[in-house]
Amino acid sequence: MKCFRVIILAAVAFVAVGAATKVNAQAGLGVRVGFSQSTLRGDEGSSLNGGSIGVAYELPVTMDGRLTFRPGVAYTFAMNSKEYKSGFYQPNGLVSKIAKTNHTVGVPLHFKYAFPMGERAEFYLFAGPQVHIGIKYNIEYTFTPDLSYESPFITNYNGTLTRDLYSGKVTTDIEDSEELVETYENGTSLSRFDIAVGGGVGFKFGHVFLEAGYDYGLLNINKTSGQKTGHDQLNVSVGYSF
Repeated sequence: MKCFRVIILAAVAFVAVGAATKVNAQAGLGVRVGFSQSTLRGDEGSSLNGGSIGVAYELPVTMDGRLTFRPGVAYTFAMNSKEYKSGFYQPNGLVSKIAKTNHTVGVPLHFKYAFPMGERAEFYLFAGPQVHIGIKYNIEYTFTPDLSYESPFITNYNGTLTRDLYSGKVTTDIEDSEELVETYENGTSLSRFDIAVGGGVGFKFGHVFLEAGYDYGLLNINKTSGQKTGHDQLNVSVGYSF
């Protein structure tokens, strides 16, 4: 965790310094907000939709300013939920709804190459590595009692149980749920740290830009089972450069 904090603090400090001092006419700070889709490869039905907000600072690499280095920091929140009308049986109970939420911080270290289109517009490509740091990935199970079905192997729990895939912590409001909690505490856990490589395209007119990019996770973030799990992310955003 100390390493993760150093990365975040260094990136924030870098952007803050850049915001306070412009190197030349080509350098500058940019902010963006947009749509994000987070997907776990190897986990069916794990695509989560949400949004992201971030900042980046462009540093010229070439004299003409067409090639720039663009480090930044971005926060992403993504979620999905699914209800089951007739429910389905998970270990020790009938589940009627599953909701997933994922919070991450990304530190992109991208290079950008611009193709000018007149005095104010440009088309550009960007690519490079990105460090992903997982903050919280909650899966919330809603248990609904099935009074029409009795079995010595099924307990009719009523309430919700939430498990954080990063920390493995389980919380619940269900009474007499020690056995249920123990079952979920032994579930799959994910590593918070991931390195991705990706790229994308963008268009800028004046100070406003629109871009789309995709990051492909390089590491297996599954810490508990033999199954490989990768984290990919799609971003479509609009931004403003100062």
